[in-house]
Amino acid sequence: MRIYIKKKKFDTRNDSFKKSKDFLDKCIKGILINDKNNFILSENPKVSAIIPVYNSKNFISRAIKSMQNQNILNIEIILVNDFSTDDTISEIEKIQKEDPRIKIINNKKNMGILYSRSIGALSAKGQYIFGLDNDDMFLNRDVFEVITNIADKGIFDIIEFKGIIALKTNDDLLKRRIIDTSFSNHKLNLVLFQPELGNYPIKPGKRLGSYDLFSVFIWGKCIKTKVYQLALEK
Repeated sequence: MRIYIKKKKFDTRNDSFKKSKDFLDKCIKGILINDKNNFILSENPKVSAIIPVYNSKNFISRAIKSMQNQNILNIEIILVNDFSTDDTISEIEKIQKEDPRIKIINNKKNMGILYSRSIGALSAKGQYIFGLDNDDMFLNRDVFEVITNIADKGIFDIIEFKGIIALKTNDDLLKRRIIDTSFSNHKLNLVLFQPELGNYPIKPGKRLGSYDLFSVFIWGKCIKTKVYQLALEK
C-alpha cells in the first residue's frame, strides 16, 4: 500500500479561511451554489462521500451542502442513518428530493459509527471514498477535484489531506478566529477540510492543540474504493 501525504508551502490557516469564507457561509446557510438540474446520478461516480448520521437534524444540511457545492458533480452522497431518534430522517429525505445523487441507508437499530461507515463504504460505487462525520464541512469547492487529480496521477491507495477545527459556539462562526483546541476540554463543532491548508498536518508525531491527531482517522482521507472494500471484506 502506498500512502501519499501532500507537502508544499501552504497559506496560513487564517488566509485560507478568508479565501473560503463565502463558500463556507453559503454552506452553513444551506445555499446551493450549483444548479440542481445538473445533479445526475451516475453508474460510475468519481467520488463516494459517506456520512454516518445520528440525531443531526440541526447541522446535517450544511455538511451535505458542502458536498453538493463541490466542483465535481459526478459524485454520490451516501447517508447512513444510524437509527436517529429526532427528525434527522425527515431532514435528509427533504434534501434527497433535490438531489438524486443522495442515497440513504437506514439502520434498523443503533449500530454505531464504525458499522455505519462500513455499510456505507460497502455500498459505494465511486472510484474514491471520502469519509465525513455529520458535523463536518469542506472548506472550499475544489476538495474533490484537487485530491482526486492527485490520486489519478499516481498509484496511491490513500491520499491524506489537512484539517482544522472550530469550537462549537452560538456566535457566527465566520466572525470568529479558527483556534486550536483540546478534544477533551471542548465540544467540537466542525472539522473543515481543504487541500491547500497544511500548517497543521494530521500525521503521527504532530499535534493540533493538545491532542495527537493520528493518521488512523478516516476524515481527511481519500481512499481508493476497491482497497477500502477489500479491507472490510477480510
